[in-house]
Amino acid sequence: MDGDFATRWIAAADTNSSTTRSLTLDLGSNVSVNRFSFTVHQHGRSLRLEHSTNGSTWTTITSGFRTGTDTSINSAQTTTTRYFQPVTTRYLRLSSLGGVSGTSFSVREAAAYNDATAASTLALSLIHI
Repeated sequence: MDGDFATRWIAAADTNSSTTRSLTLDLGSNVSVNRFSFTVHQHGRSLRLEHSTNGSTWTTITSGFRTGTDTSINSAQTTTTRYFQPVTTRYLRLSSLGGVSGTSFSVREAAAYNDATAASTLALSLIHI
């Protein structure tokens, strides 16, 4: 988002673990995307990634995944990457579908890509299913 891991986006100060909170990225225009990488502040949330060309109609790319195996603070600043079939989109929305009681959803960095690495990684993961 800004290239600085010392800063982060934080959802509204609602620490209710059942509340869905979202970060929406505006890519500026419709572009092809096949990889999304992001770094959360704290692990443990179930997440959903969606895309939209107009900011009002959303299509799920992937849902129900987590960034870690526990609810620890991501002090190592581990980046999570999701690969998917290319989509043409202007907006990407990362949502926390619930979370860790007492903490807000926050993201340190996020980036969208369209590259050959994503296509080859996706092909390998589909072969191993």
